[in-house]
Amino acid sequence: MILIVILGVLIPIFFGYGISLFFFKDIDFYEKVIISVTMGFGILFYIIFVLNQVFKIKFDFVMSLVLLITLLILGVIFVMVNRKRIKKIKKEEKKKKIKNWKENLFIKIIILIIVLFIIYKSLFFPIVSSDARGLHAPIIKETFETGYLPTDVGPHMTEKSRAYPAFLSIFGAWMNILNQEFNDIFIRLIPLLFGILILNPA
Repeated sequence: MILIVILGVLIPIFFGYGISLFFFKDIDFYEKVIISVTMGFGILFYIIFVLNQVFKIKFDFVMSLVLLITLLILGVIFVMVNRKRIKKIKKEEKKKKIKNWKENLFIKIIILIIVLFIIYKSLFFPIVSSDARGLHAPIIKETFETGYLPTDVGPHMTEKSRAYPAFLSIFGAWMNILNQEFNDIFIRLIPLLFGILILNPA
């Protein structure tokens, strides 16, 4: 089900891009990517949180697939509504690319090396951080197995971590649920995505 996992990453970004067309005009490619990712996943995970915690709808494959299809349809509608603006943006970006691709070339090479290192570490090294092994990964696995975000918040460190914002837990569970089988590589890929987003503005 790796294809569905890939779609589970790309479709929310496409949805976020569709929304960004309504609100952001004069932004460059990198800013567009960051806004698309954060808006797409932010809105998606907020909806999942509300459906799961308020309406007690199980966070499972069926729910995820329905949300994915809904985001795709909405994303297509938003892009179609803004197709004239997209044509204008593409023309402006072509001009900028011709002028700016050589600017800060050395910095871009350094960033590329860092990104490759992050990819290598994420794919080939196990989770070793104590926080990840003791707090975050177990919450993701529990959410995957039960279909519900944990609510047993308490004073203990492990229990207290369950009160943290659920973005990371939902993201990890989202990819594993779409995969229909738990695999910690999807947890390891989360820092890769955020690492690239942090480096993008540079």
